[in-house]
Amino acid sequence: MLWRLVQVKHNVTDVHSSHTLFLSSRNPTVKLQVWELLCAVCMASPRGHSMALDALQHFKESQGLRYRFEVMISELKDADNDVYRTTLLAFINCLIMGCKDLVKRCRIRNEFLGLGLGELLCPLRDSADDNLIIQVNVFDSNKHTDEDKVNPSHLTHQKLFDKIFRKVANTPQALSFHSLLLNLSSLEPTNPNT
Repeated sequence: MLWRLVQVKHNVTDVHSSHTLFLSSRNPTVKLQVWELLCAVCMASPRGHSMALDALQHFKESQGLRYRFEVMISELKDADNDVYRTTLLAFINCLIMGCKDLVKRCRIRNEFLGLGLGELLCPLRDSADDNLIIQVNVFDSNKHTDEDKVNPSHLTHQKLFDKIFRKVANTPQALSFHSLLLNLSSLEPTNPNT
């Protein structure tokens, strides 16, 4: 039965039906293998990533769910072993990292966070399972990297200075930046008139 999932189909509906059939299975081994397979498909190519998202959208619609990632969050909440949790989190990371566009990647991550992934990760950070910790760290690390690219407002003063300095160094704007810094350095915090 699992072979139907990886067979190349000319009819996309058949592929989506196979995903739906396997994801709605009560057999945890089958579901584990489906998540592992979807990880591989997702990371294989942009088309594979798109197919994985399409499969989740189809599953959402066929099961009457409200959100396309709801099944993964629900499975993660109900998971009773670290191997299954690790695989689910690996697939979540694959869905996020498999998207090359920064804005779309952040949007996918935010969908997961909006469904409560952040709260689910808190107890997982204390797990004794090394593979699960790796997946949690991958999620956190990539989230911070993307946040730095999208919104530098949470940067420390030093990091923000370094970022601006690298941008203007050896450019005509370097003189203006230097002048701005000189003016800022003359500020006296105790004197409200400066």
